[in-house]
Amino acid sequence: MIKIPKDYSEAKKWIKPIFIIMIILPIVLIYFAINMRKNSLPELFEAPSFNLIDQNGIQFSSEEMVGKYWAVNFFFTKCRSVCPMQMSKLKTFKEQYPGIGLELISITVDPQHDNPERLKEYIQEMSLNEKKWSFLTGDKDEIRNIVVNGFKSGMDEVQNDGLFDIAHANYLLLVDKNNVVRAVVRFNEQNFEEKLFGLYQNISD
Repeated sequence: MIKIPKDYSEAKKWIKPIFIIMIILPIVLIYFAINMRKNSLPELFEAPSFNLIDQNGIQFSSEEMVGKYWAVNFFFTKCRSVCPMQMSKLKTFKEQYPGIGLELISITVDPQHDNPERLKEYIQEMSLNEKKWSFLTGDKDEIRNIVVNGFKSGMDEVQNDGLFDIAHANYLLLVDKNNVVRAVVRFNEQNFEEKLFGLYQNISD
């Protein structure tokens, strides 16, 4: 039961504690609200470990991404369907947020054709900025294992109107500094660039 003050002198004893609570409580609530917002994205699954080769012919290990925020998509240079749109949106994202601490990784699903030299040509053809953006290739079976089993994404060789094609995911996976996939961002979503930036802010410090 709450004790009601009998007179002013007794009520004065309550004023300071109540005043302190009124100041501290909003600060505490704001602190928890911010931290809940920053940690609101679910932990989907752990990103796989891999060792591939980048567009410069240099070995690239997933260990290099430890402690960093990054995002990965899948493409191939002969793709004429969704890949140009993916690259265009990622290019726009980098132009809109040049100082962002998010690194990009693009893994080819056609490593037999997409060697480092071809990846380098593709980057030039698409006028892409290589800063904090790695294009990776490697052994065909290894890449299939990384994409399908590691990143839980589809990858399949198909015949499309009599032409060879490779079906693959049309989305980006966002990975936090603990190497955990936290979000899936579809390239055909409206305001893709703004959504990706917001999700990055959500998981970053």
